[in-house]
Amino acid sequence: FDKPFITGCFDTMCTIRTERLQWTNSTGYSKTDVKQGGIIWDLDNTLTGFRNGFVVQNLTFNLIPGVCSYKAGHISGIVCGTPDGTTRVRRLKVDKQEPWQLDGRELNVTTAFGTDMVYYDNKKL
Repeated sequence: FDKPFITGCFDTMCTIRTERLQWTNSTGYSKTDVKQGGIIWDLDNTLTGFRNGFVVQNLTFNLIPGVCSYKAGHISGIVCGTPDGTTRVRRLKVDKQEPWQLDGRELNVTTAFGTDMVYYDNKKL
């Protein structure tokens, strides 16, 4: 099967924890929504190949050399992790920003690894 098994969050940003996954005749593992991310956290390496690995949105600032990379079967997402399982990812929530005119606007995020735009999301967290 080439359809992804895990398609991310339904109604909101979320963290999906996975473990003990088994793949039989499948090349599609996950699909990350371009506008509504979320984190797919692999507790035991059966999804990403890394214990405590994760799949996140394919955004430039997430492409940390030696930690995150493209991996076949993960549509619109990148796989991150390290062999020792110590890498972690966190969500950032911006709420009640000032001035109010920023409501509904996209946010440019810059890290040492790049800059990308995060879409505005008014869904519940």
